[in-house]
Amino acid sequence: MNVLDYSSYQADPLHWEKARVLEYSVKDNIRDYYFLHEPTYNALVVPKLLVLPLLIEKLGDLKGKTIIDLGCGSKEAEDSIYGNYHPWLCRVLHELGAHVIGIDIATLDEEFQTHQIDLLTSPIPNIKADCIHASGLFNAKHVLDTHSGEGPQIIQKKIMAQVPGLLKPNGWFLFR
Repeated sequence: MNVLDYSSYQADPLHWEKARVLEYSVKDNIRDYYFLHEPTYNALVVPKLLVLPLLIEKLGDLKGKTIIDLGCGSKEAEDSIYGNYHPWLCRVLHELGAHVIGIDIATLDEEFQTHQIDLLTSPIPNIKADCIHASGLFNAKHVLDTHSGEGPQIIQKKIMAQVPGLLKPNGWFLFR
């Protein structure tokens, strides 16, 4: 199992370029969401897609890879910083041919596989993955507001205990 906190990760220019080309190649396929939520897209997708170069670096071709995105966002989800928190990364990965599993506390109605789960109280579905991704999950508003401020430590401990059994050999857990 490989674990990486990518908070300060800097991708090399080659992986940035590949990620940029991939993201633009699928933008037309998600244009309905893109044009409807462009401010949200710019505020959320750009930071959320910063993981794309890292995914390319660690997994290679994303087509057919199984990627679980914990706290992926939904049409209903709100973040205290950005407002609506759509599952942009899952949408882009799905369009790129990855087998995406989006997990969020809010209802998800998407073309990729989804699970509505409160990760503070329920386990991650038993799905073998090439990568498990969590961006901002440990500091999400719902997590911060629970367990008298102990939510981040509780969820991180719960997630870290489950990840080894869910990753395929040489799989990655990427978080920030």
